[in-house]
Amino acid sequence: MRRIFRGGQQGPTRSGEVTTRQERSRGRGGKALAAALVTSLITLGGAGAAQAVESYTAPAPNPPMPLTCSLDLAVSLDLSKSIDDAQLRQMRDGVTELANTLSDYPVRVSMHNFASNAPATSSAQNAPTPLTALDAAGVAAIGDWVRGVQRPSSAQAGTNWDRAFSAVQSAPESYDALLFVTDGNPTQYGDPVRGPGSSTDTATITAAVESANALKSAGTRIVGVGLTDNLSDLNQFREHMSQISGPTEGSDYLSTNFDGLADVLLTLIADNCAAAPDITLVKDGVLADGAAGVAGDTVSYTFTATNTGGRTLTDVVITDPKPGLSDLTYTWPGEPGVLAPGQTVTATATYTVVEADLDTRVIHNTATITGNPPTGPPVSAEDDAEVTLPEPPAEPAIELVKTGVLSGTGAAGDTITYSLTATNTGNVTLTDVSITDKLEGLSEITYGAWPAAAGVLAPGEKVTATATYVLTQADVDRGTVENLATVTGTPPTGEPVTDDDTEKTPLPHAPAIEIAKTGKLSGGRIAYTFVVTNTGNVTLSGVEIVDGLKGLTALAYGDWPGEPGVLAPGQQVTATASYAVTDADRDRGHVDNTATATGTPPSGEPVKSTDDVRVPVGKLATTGGSANWGLPVLAVMLLLGGGTFMTVTLRRRAGAN
Repeated sequence: MRRIFRGGQQGPTRSGEVTTRQERSRGRGGKALAAALVTSLITLGGAGAAQAVESYTAPAPNPPMPLTCSLDLAVSLDLSKSIDDAQLRQMRDGVTELANTLSDYPVRVSMHNFASNAPATSSAQNAPTPLTALDAAGVAAIGDWVRGVQRPSSAQAGTNWDRAFSAVQSAPESYDALLFVTDGNPTQYGDPVRGPGSSTDTATITAAVESANALKSAGTRIVGVGLTDNLSDLNQFREHMSQISGPTEGSDYLSTNFDGLADVLLTLIADNCAAAPDITLVKDGVLADGAAGVAGDTVSYTFTATNTGGRTLTDVVITDPKPGLSDLTYTWPGEPGVLAPGQTVTATATYTVVEADLDTRVIHNTATITGNPPTGPPVSAEDDAEVTLPEPPAEPAIELVKTGVLSGTGAAGDTITYSLTATNTGNVTLTDVSITDKLEGLSEITYGAWPAAAGVLAPGEKVTATATYVLTQADVDRGTVENLATVTGTPPTGEPVTDDDTEKTPLPHAPAIEIAKTGKLSGGRIAYTFVVTNTGNVTLSGVEIVDGLKGLTALAYGDWPGEPGVLAPGQQVTATASYAVTDADRDRGHVDNTATATGTPPSGEPVKSTDDVRVPVGKLATTGGSANWGLPVLAVMLLLGGGTFMTVTLRRRAGAN
């Protein structure tokens, strides 16, 4: 696929003409061609050629020069013995100047040389160069080659066109055109070399035509360049060269002197480039006036496309794949989609800034224009635009999120694990980032991995720290642990920024109390013992025991674990009282009564617990009340025994009587 050069030098051309550069300046000190070309064309325009030889083989048509600025060119230089030292220097200078001038064009050049053989010698200095782009390194490489190329010995210094064309045709690369520079007619052919050596015969010209035909069949156009300094019969040269390249003077072949070589070759390339279809595109983007570079702002794009080639283009269209770009609105110079040489079309479009653009703050996209010439492939060009969003004003900010997880039931001694996450929510980097928490009893705050340096958070970055806290009974009594943590960070300028977060961990209350009452009969009194225990998870105050048994002595409390009337979870207090058994109690055979313990939690209603006890009693009470049934039984036995005794006595008395 051929490359289409964009933005190359332009110039008018007409088929069959050599365009002089007398009216155009190369801007780099090139020599005018007028004198050399006028002289050569007048000479070549004379009467019939003297002693011209015709080839047995008909010349093949010369392929057209591709209408493009991007050319791959072979240049073959004649190093035969007719070229003296001064002319060799002129040739070297001309090729070097040509390479420098062609650096403005997308041209690649391969250098060849010939004499009796091709290359002219077997030395490395004369070896052909590969196709070389004419950037700074390429220009230097071509200059080194022409300065190093050597002429052969006199015995090998003939003019062998046949070998010159064969060498180019057998090169590993293909060429759009061969610029064949020679100062004389062919005098030799073949390998090994044959031919008269000082003149042209039929075999010599036929071999040259056949080798040239093979090169042209591969698509390479041959442009013969006759150096007139050493041509004694220009008409003869014209007839021979026209069989090699083609019949059109000024296109298939042309002539100049050694001094004008660079100008003639540059003109040929420049005119070809000017006739080629070409197009350029310039794309510009600008943020709307007053826009701050935030989402929702508008970017306006302008597209300017110009037909910089020598042919009318149709189906001209600009495409831009930027997502969110509006449809393009065109302003055509004439018929839509058509640009004559030199005409320009403009188009506009808009784009709305989105959040994703704020990450890089650069909006970049590329547009492409294409157009179809009357023949050949489409031409295209592209251009990109970058719109830089202004940096927003510094807005330092930081955020802290604190959470707590309770392990256990919420009793004293259980642990709360805190997680503290600090995030840079501003648009500038913060340093000296630290988290503080003044909760008494909190462990040391331990930071996780920092995104970069410790204490530094870039916008959007975060760090997480942890700490633990062991519950106290006071916390449980309050029913919650509430504390405040604070994060601080220092922006590049201005005051530090802070944020805080409060975490409230609820601790459920489960107040409970329990009383256990026992009674023991001893003599005529019952000794009661009351044991009250805080079986809940919060401290109880106002703890007291109430027993409504009439005649019970006042309760005597033992030592309280702490403040009188106060029991922490798990603590207990013991109280005692006594009661004197009454006849009524003995008649009933027992004493029943109930005791109640109450306590007030930190919140909510008081809690209570009851316990009752039955203590058996009898008329002949024994210690402890375990044989209270003995007295009535004993009385019955005595009555029965007494009756028996009286009966026996009476019977005995009766018997006596």
